[in-house]
Amino acid sequence: MKALSPSGQKLLRLGVLAVVAIETLFAIYISVIVVRGADPKGGGMELVAVGAAAMIYVALTLPALLIALTGRRHLILAAVLAGLAALAYWSLGAEVLTEMAKAK
Repeated sequence: MKALSPSGQKLLRLGVLAVVAIETLFAIYISVIVVRGADPKGGGMELVAVGAAAMIYVALTLPALLIALTGRRHLILAAVLAGLAALAYWSLGAEVLTEMAKAK
């Protein structure tokens, strides 16, 4: 496998950092939407989505961020982790929107 050039590494690092920033904002957005829409007299099952967002963040987004900030050799792994996190957040967001539409 051919190594990335220094400019390619820089571009990949910036791309991963941009995706991680968007994922962080999305995790915060989902959390705020779910907490605001939670039924105060309900069982609290709405907050499972906040836990899922936190698990995705800790398992995929945070490692991608740390690898992109510190490593040169594993930038492709950081990109893969960020991509998997993006798919997981998309799935979570679709599920949250579907559940919130049912509740209204």
